[in-house]
Amino acid sequence: MNFIKRIITNSDPILWLTLVTALGYGLYCGYYVGRMSFYNAPPTIFLKLNPVSLAGILISMFAWMPVYFAFLYVKGFLDKNILNRSLPYVIGFAIFLSVVVVVFLFIFNITGLLSKTESILFATFFLLTLNFIIGSYFKRNLYLIFSSIFLFIIGAYLIGGLLAESKESYYVVEEDKKNTYVVLANTEDMAMIAPVDLNHRIITPEFQFIEVKSDLENKIKFKYKHTGKLTVEN
Repeated sequence: MNFIKRIITNSDPILWLTLVTALGYGLYCGYYVGRMSFYNAPPTIFLKLNPVSLAGILISMFAWMPVYFAFLYVKGFLDKNILNRSLPYVIGFAIFLSVVVVVFLFIFNITGLLSKTESILFATFFLLTLNFIIGSYFKRNLYLIFSSIFLFIIGAYLIGGLLAESKESYYVVEEDKKNTYVVLANTEDMAMIAPVDLNHRIITPEFQFIEVKSDLENKIKFKYKHTGKLTVEN
């Protein structure tokens, strides 16, 4: 890890700010694409990182600081007790740890003690730890950095899909009693909507784009409504 310490010490703060912003954008893209994939919608429609979204991502990253300190503790344990051993020992430990985590996740998901989102966060932390074991043992620092970023983005993608699946409230547009649409994404000027059957809680993946702004004669009303969990028609 001296390689990383040297980079942090010798790098310009502006460079680090740029890298953190880029990581925030990557996490946001992963989350957004994962959310839109649940609806079978075009994944890059309205993919625009505004200052509010970026601030939310950065705050979330700082909220993960306790996880970072926990990872440092795990790192110290691994450096002292595992990574100074022979390769067969390290491989055996990695296999044993993988089996324990798989059994743990299986039991806790069956019993309902962990939600899907919590399971993904735990699995991401485990994969980062396993990735650290591999990168540190073979002293591949650049591999360790970029593969960890990749795992974070994959985790954001999976969380985006799970949050869309568990969402229970949407903005709804009602043209009449027979035609009801749910808003899936929007910008300041446009919104993407899809037909929804609120009785059966099914979204039809047929997407339309409407202007958010409307005149007095043709008002478009967006009603925030508790719809329950919605599924997508195959």
